[in-house]
Amino acid sequence: DTAIPFKSESLSAAYSRIQKESLIGYGGRESSEQGNLAVTGATVHELDYNNFGLILEAAFGAVATGVYTIEDQLAKFLWLEFDKQVSRHRFGAAMISKFSISGEKGGLVEMNVEWVARSFDNSATAFPAISPSTMTRVRFQDLVFRLADQADAIAAGDAVEIDQFEFSFDRALKTDDYVARSTDPELAIIPIEGDFRTTGLSIRLPRYAADTIVDWKEADTPLQADLTFQRGAEAVKIELPEIRITEGFDAAIGGAGPMTLEGGFEAYRSSSGNPMYVGNEARITVV
Repeated sequence: DTAIPFKSESLSAAYSRIQKESLIGYGGRESSEQGNLAVTGATVHELDYNNFGLILEAAFGAVATGVYTIEDQLAKFLWLEFDKQVSRHRFGAAMISKFSISGEKGGLVEMNVEWVARSFDNSATAFPAISPSTMTRVRFQDLVFRLADQADAIAAGDAVEIDQFEFSFDRALKTDDYVARSTDPELAIIPIEGDFRTTGLSIRLPRYAADTIVDWKEADTPLQADLTFQRGAEAVKIELPEIRITEGFDAAIGGAGPMTLEGGFEAYRSSSGNPMYVGNEARITVV
């Protein structure tokens, strides 16, 4: 058992309803029947340096010596349990369909995780006596963000001052396959990837001070980026070796105040010769 701190959760078990459509001489419906079960929802967390390895592994699929890498087919299942005083709510086997890590000036970095589970049970058994590890929370001010073309390895001189970001990873799971069977026909079969996964990054610069990013957008320049959060000896690093600007960075005039630059990138697999690394579209290292 692992205790993971969270701010809120919205997991729920919802049955579809099968309505009776026959015309039988009056306008009111007769009772509907219970149909398929969908168990979905999200958890929201204040990200810290110590407690989120299990979630990162469940989302990406693999970990080795603190480096979390993306597997093409997800095979990680978790059981989620929440002590709600009246009873313990258990969701499982649960998979992560999507997650994001985001932050804004003056605040903490948050993680939003979207789950799909196979079943739900409310049990009155005692909750295990477990506690999270030391919660050294990740602050926005811990971040160094770097963005560069791929002419050479990303370096300290490529640091860019931003005041907001969001990293997102969506596995595009197909979750609504139900089959005829003798036991539990209302439960979906195991979700599986139903399309290309998508990985994205959005940022905001508080000042429009140079045309570098605008020029990269016009030229469709291959870029690389990383986000490093460090507090003392603890660190989390997100690497994106192959990205393109896909939206924004238009330097719109919004009024009398300073012009800002904001926009988004899409991440792709990197190929031979990439100065960051060759492989899937993102990796996360936790120290």
